Amino acid sequence: MPSMSELVLHPKTFLKSNALWPSGLLNMQARGNPATFGPNAAAQVIPLMLRPKPGVQCLDKTGVPMPCWEIAPAGLGGYLGYYLPWQPNSTKTMVIGDKADFFITDTMNGCTFAAGIGGTVRVAHVNYNTFNADGDREEGLPIDQGHMDNEVQRVMGAATPGVALRKAGYTIANGDFPNVTVVGVRRAGLWTFAYQKRAMTAPARLGTAMVPGYRLVSVHNLR
Repeated sequence: MPSMSELVLHPKTFLKSNALWPSGLLNMQARGNPATFGPNAAAQVIPLMLRPKPGVQCLDKTGVPMPCWEIAPAGLGGYLGYYLPWQPNSTKTMVIGDKADFFITDTMNGCTFAAGIGGTVRVAHVNYNTFNADGDREEGLPIDQGHMDNEVQRVMGAATPGVALRKAGYTIANGDFPNVTVVGVRRAGLWTFAYQKRAMTAPARLGTAMVPGYRLVSVHNLR
């Protein structure tokens, strides 16, 4: 079984041969709110572990089964890291620094992720849908990319150099539904980010059950 240390040392190599998700338990534990303190929204570290992800089938680019893992909450002795949650029609942001060398945010399929550049950086996970007939942003409607871009500029600062991943950057050429994991690692004092792009496939049989299926599409550095 691979370790968190392997993921942190070689994130792209790990993501090319292992499907990876943040566990839904992370969001449940956080209740959708980043764990931060202080006026600058400095992030708190939490203990994490790498464990097999149940109830899914994962395939590599050639259609061969590949391991499925998730980052989940851990107890004492867990690998310390930062976690940024997601909620619909909201902007979640915090500042990560030198208290840990691993970061993960919730799975993306239409959201925008943004991060600063350096050793202490702001990260943001932004999601907004367009309005329904009653004037409310409704989950399930098309995304409002213009508003998300404005939110990124608001929280990151117009003149702040950084990186961003929008839906247009992780759509899949044949129209398959995208499913994306973004991770960050801190090496030599600097944060870098990478993402794994997967396509949802037809449900697959796993033992006697039908489960969601995913196929690896590509792995990239976030620039």
